[in-house]
Amino acid sequence: MSLIGQKEEDALLRVPLRLQVSGPSTSIDLRTLPHLPAPLHLGWGLLTARGLPLRDRWQALLMSLKLWANNFSLDKDLSVAALLKQHNQPTQLIEQLWEPLCLAALNTSTAHASAEIFLRVLRDSFSRTRRDADLLIPRHDLGLLFPKAAFDFIEQHEGLVHLNQRVTALRMDHDRISGVMVNDQMIAAREVIIATSPRVSSRLLAPHPSLLHTASQIEQLAYEPIVTVYLRYPAECRLELPMVGKSGTLAQWLFDRRVCGQEGVIAAVISGSGHHMDMDNQALSHHIAVELAEHHPHWPRPLESLVIREKRATFHCGVDVNRIRPGNATAVDGLWLAGDYTDTGYPATLEGAVCSGVQCAQEIIARSA
Repeated sequence: MSLIGQKEEDALLRVPLRLQVSGPSTSIDLRTLPHLPAPLHLGWGLLTARGLPLRDRWQALLMSLKLWANNFSLDKDLSVAALLKQHNQPTQLIEQLWEPLCLAALNTSTAHASAEIFLRVLRDSFSRTRRDADLLIPRHDLGLLFPKAAFDFIEQHEGLVHLNQRVTALRMDHDRISGVMVNDQMIAAREVIIATSPRVSSRLLAPHPSLLHTASQIEQLAYEPIVTVYLRYPAECRLELPMVGKSGTLAQWLFDRRVCGQEGVIAAVISGSGHHMDMDNQALSHHIAVELAEHHPHWPRPLESLVIREKRATFHCGVDVNRIRPGNATAVDGLWLAGDYTDTGYPATLEGAVCSGVQCAQEIIARSA
């Protein structure tokens, strides 16, 4: 964002990490201290977290210290639930801290999620610099946040961006990329980065024998949904924080959209699979509104609602999934893969996608030097 001229203060709200998760009978409130270096800021946050018994806080701190001492690495991947059991994490701590964090980061429940990938997220968020744990909340929609500015940057530097052009096939010359087909037109290229969804990437790779193994890897990936329910209330209705967690409810995280100028709009995010996928939009919106009313009884009924369902929002971040994730390079010289599903070590996040794209670009630059 900095490279293309986006100023952080204009595009993002940066706030020190504060996790507030409300359950049916109890709530926890964990906050890091901005003036303490990593990982002391997290240690202090765990020890002083409100709503948790001292024993639970101590168990969380002990686990964090052991993981930190081992550089957040494992000899063998296992589920996050199994990892938490190994470290004697209490039930309330799992339900109101580890499970919400795992769902938010990996979009996969602790019962199935890869501990290896979860620990990578924890390591990069909490063990390096204090600012890594800050919440960055967009002030604009994501299109304006980066893609539109990147589009302008490319064209200002004599590059070209063609929108609404469907690539239908790859063209090879003896296991060397020679270009892509857009409809019936051949566009010659010495280097090609496929930065599409896994399904589209697999479809482009599969016709070529040398790429069948990579296509097969991609096809082994399973997927998880994300559902977002937007409820619009009168402008005076607001959450205590820009982001609030919930446990024991369908809605797992609530976001107050007033941060990006949409006063009164609350976004309820539901990560992963569940019975909510069988509910129609009206029933789901009503259910979320009832959950909100239990915590905000003075709020009126929502004025309107909108449900966005992404049935294949992320790959299923299960145990050993890293073994089947393809790398950036392919068996075809000059052909690269970029996307959150590639072997970045991260879950299916924007950060992972960006890391993958940057790695491809760096490899191409190095080859051209």
